[in-house]
Amino acid sequence: MLAAAKREKEGWIDRKSAEKFSCEDLRMIDREWLAASGGQFGFSVQLAIYKQTGNRIGYYDIKAWERFGDAVGWRVNGNWKKYPDLTWSTNAPSSAPKGHLPARRRRGGGGGLLGSLLSRCGL
Repeated sequence: MLAAAKREKEGWIDRKSAEKFSCEDLRMIDREWLAASGGQFGFSVQLAIYKQTGNRIGYYDIKAWERFGDAVGWRVNGNWKKYPDLTWSTNAPSSAPKGHLPARRRRGGGGGLLGSLLSRCGL
């Protein structure tokens, strides 16, 4: 994703870059995550959880975003996990909550970016 967004040097994707992803690229990345994890990970999985936890596209609600973080395992006991502390094995997807990956590097607020990214291409 960093290569597709031309953000390898920065190591993270900002909203402007994320919104430039083609739907074709996003769908391909989603398919790869779904296939590698047996349907446990991927953008489409995250979008379903995003909506189930009360998030709405185009709106940032910190409580709903925290519920999403709790549901996908990015937050534990009210604290956001650090990026290296996330579960990174697609070989054992059951060891991480559904929707855990792909993950974002920054902790805390970010529901607006994720919602924007996930919703635009009908994932």
